This record gives sequence, C-alpha cells and structure tokens, in this order.
Amino acid sequence: MKQEIELMLSPFSSVAIAKKILAGLNKSGPLSNLIEQYWYEKGKIKTASIVSYALKPLIKIEDIKARDSIYFIWSNKDKQKLKIRNNEEYQLLNEYIDFSIEKIRDLFIAVKDNLSHDQWQTYNSQTSQGILTVTFINGVLNLLRLLIENNKVTTIDIYRKQLKGIKDFKFKSFKSSQYRKMGESLYNTYFAV
Repeated sequence: MKQEIELMLSPFSSVAIAKKILAGLNKSGPLSNLIEQYWYEKGKIKTASIVSYALKPLIKIEDIKARDSIYFIWSNKDKQKLKIRNNEEYQLLNEYIDFSIEKIRDLFIAVKDNLSHDQWQTYNSQTSQGILTVTFINGVLNLLRLLIENNKVTTIDIYRKQLKGIKDFKFKSFKSSQYRKMGESLYNTYFAV
C-alpha cells in the first residue's frame, strides 16, 4: 500500500520508478504475468520486497557516485533532469523506465533459456521444482548490479552462453534474505572469469 501511494505522490522517486519497471516486466517477457500486481492474486511472486530490496538499489538515480545502477549505464544526455525535484519530465522518466525494463528483461531471458520448463515456475507445493521466488528474482537483480559495476552488461546471446549450466545452480540453498549473496555467487560462477 505504501508503495502504491508513493507511485501516485512521488512518480520520480526510486520506489515509484521501481514499481513501474516491475509492472512493465510483468506485461511481457520471461516474467510476464508471474508478478503479483494486486493483493488478491494468488500463486504469483510478491512485489514489495522486490521493489524495496532489489529494484530500488538497481535503478537508483539519487546517488551520483553509484556505479551499480542502471542509471549509470543509461547514455541519455538529459538524464540529470530526472534528479530535479518536482520536475515534469515524464517522457524522460518513461524512457528511463523502458531502458531499465530492457536491460533487466535481457538478463532474465538468458536465465530462463538456460533453465528447464519445470524450473521456470513459481515455487509452491504443487510445483516443487519451480525456483521462481522473491529470493530468485532479487538474486538475479543483484547479479545485474554486479554486471553493471564490473562493466559486463552485454547482449542476450552472450548472457545465454555465459549462463550455460545455470540449471544446476543451487538456487534453493539461498534463504529469503540472501539476495546479495545469491547475486555474488551467480556472478562469481558465470561472469568473473
């Protein structure tokens, strides 16, 4: 509820931007229709922790020294305008949201392509092989932060090649608060070479 209010009152805040990005990821691509948008939706991935603990740090625009944010790699010449309080740069904001969705979606496409159909299910008692949880989503988002920080953001095809064998990665060994640890382990296993 708090995040929904933020979306209406402060559309240029990191929380509001993160909510819009998550909604965009839910519309199409590998996470399509898997993310809970309304409280009454069952069997979908909850959003609050994704927004607060993974997306917000990944898309932050406030910290000018941050080298692990999608904002850092966005080459738009007017991007500084997004930092101005109470601005009306909605087109610029939408361009940043679209760019962020694209960069996130690229990585998730490559991850999904290297997993089995049974793995690419939300985890519950009926789909015990499924690995799609908040921890998984946040772990991959933390991986993207490390790729940005280490100048290794690339194309879907290169991600696919680097992520060969990810179907054997022990995703379920990471507990609900170990997002960063999972991201680091993914990075060290598939990208640190």
